[in-house]
Amino acid sequence: MAQGITKFKCATIAEAEMAAGCGAPDMLLAYQPVGPSVHRLIQLVEDFPKTKFSAIADDAHVLRGLSATGVEAGLRLNVLLDIDCGMHRSGVTPGPSALELYRLISSLPGLKPGGLPRLRRTHPRP
Repeated sequence: MAQGITKFKCATIAEAEMAAGCGAPDMLLAYQPVGPSVHRLIQLVEDFPKTKFSAIADDAHVLRGLSATGVEAGLRLNVLLDIDCGMHRSGVTPGPSALELYRLISSLPGLKPGGLPRLRRTHPRP
């Protein structure tokens, strides 16, 4: 942070907690939280209100679980869609399935889609 870095990517909840404890302003959890990790993420959001936390996801079931937990906690969780860029390690294949999942993120309560800037429409929809 002394060098001007403001955005951090963490592989574990423990790393995210450590960085937030040091005052990191923007934190990406680089895996989709499931099981106990969902509640630990919620706890981090509550414990470190000055840090913007985001997570990735590529599965509708996971998104619905994050949504329910966010609503239960009275929070909106920032979620980025994990896209498979060709390594086939994680993420959804670009195309209709990805669009469907992004729309799901956008529509579920308790979630806030991230990663894409909000675009201003300059032309009416056809």
